[in-house]
Amino acid sequence: MQREELFGIVSQVVYGNSEPHAQRLLGVQVALIEQQVHTRYRQIFFTDYIEHYVRHDPCAMSQMVHALYLYMTQRSGTWLLNTYETFVEVALKQTSDVQTHIDIMNDYLVVCV
Repeated sequence: MQREELFGIVSQVVYGNSEPHAQRLLGVQVALIEQQVHTRYRQIFFTDYIEHYVRHDPCAMSQMVHALYLYMTQRSGTWLLNTYETFVEVALKQTSDVQTHIDIMNDYLVVCV
């Protein structure tokens, strides 16, 4: 129900009217964007990296999954970046365990330098 109300408001702003046709058009566009984001996120296999570095800490795993999801879905400019480098960037910001940082950076130096 709230989504339909939101579509009505947005269609009024975007199309100048909130008729059902304008709302349906907006709904189709939103669904398309949601599908693209979902497809893109599904193609990025961060879970392998997360399990490798923080499998011992379920809280950190959950935090990393959430942070990576937000990073990839809220910043479309990241979609063309290297998945591993993106993981390293987010992991270093989201984890506070020094040994995990050392492990990530050691591997990063081997892989990317």
